Amino acid sequence: MLTGIIFDLDGVVVDSHAAHIEAWKEFFQSVGKEVPDEELAFVVEGRKREEILRHFLGELTEERIKEYGARKEALFRAYSREIKTVPGVV
Repeated sequence: MLTGIIFDLDGVVVDSHAAHIEAWKEFFQSVGKEVPDEELAFVVEGRKREEILRHFLGELTEERIKEYGARKEALFRAYSREIKTVPGVV
């Protein structure tokens, strides 16, 4: 008997890559880190937030990762208003 379904909407039904990239770009600028646009492709390659933060900012404490992660998520929520469905879904 089927008791649940897990469905990944991000990148399957909705294209949130641009929103994630803009949120990361703004976050990095807020901490004084300039990241070239071509390097930001790293953030949409299925990486976890912790891995992204350490890749660009070096070794961080778990507390700092949580703090930075929350800040990035707040920025993403603001950009998420611009998210569209993947062409052909509707």
